[in-house]
Amino acid sequence: MVYYGLVHSLQASTCVVLGSGGGFVPRMVRQAQLDMGLERATTYLVDAECGGWGRPDWTSPDSFFRTNWPDIEWIREKTDVAVKRFGDQSIEFLHIDADHSRALEDFILWAPKVKVGGVVTLHDVHTEGGCNAGEAVKFIRDLPNFDVVEFDIGVGIGLAYRRA
Repeated sequence: MVYYGLVHSLQASTCVVLGSGGGFVPRMVRQAQLDMGLERATTYLVDAECGGWGRPDWTSPDSFFRTNWPDIEWIREKTDVAVKRFGDQSIEFLHIDADHSRALEDFILWAPKVKVGGVVTLHDVHTEGGCNAGEAVKFIRDLPNFDVVEFDIGVGIGLAYRRA
């Protein structure tokens, strides 16, 4: 519900989710947009379906995810390639949960696209074994234009608010 609430309170019309093993976050994000009645809202899901951390279980055309939220735009590319598609387009909400060994790199690539007043969330910030989402949160804490909150829930969620 954190993701739903954030998107709803931001009135976020452009949301990007990087990676999603079970499809939960993009579903919550898109549902918040639908429930608000935002006419030109889009949820993008960037997932190259490469395996490793959180291999998607929703890719079948008849999956619960794809049959109930068919308007989520699935970009089947790695995050470092997909970012180029967005040009100078801005984002109100960004969720980072793709290749966990690249969470910091994903933040560095995608954060400039996040509007002032926008939010970045990172999943698995307390996970070991090649995941650098926790390092990303430490990096973001030192930036002058972001405020960070960490939720010590399970494997952890980091939230960064862009203020300037």
